Amino acid sequence: MNLLRIAIFALASAGLVCVSRTSLRRPRAHGFWRFWAWEAIAALVVLAEGARRPGFAGRWPGISSSRGRS
Repeated sequence: MNLLRIAIFALASAGLVCVSRTSLRRPRAHGFWRFWAWEAIAALVVLAEGARRPGFAGRWPGISSSRGRS
């Protein structure tokens, strides 16, 4: 599963590099910092993937897996 997470993050990073390649050459540009913000978001999404697995809510007291249903 960790290899899959790394592969997903690498693909997301490669896509972001392709989209932001001109901005990455200019560190003072707005796009340079936007790229790093999107990299951080991609990392958080990949790391949080484990929280969406079934049975995860049972590990934390006070969190129900009913997602708002009574």
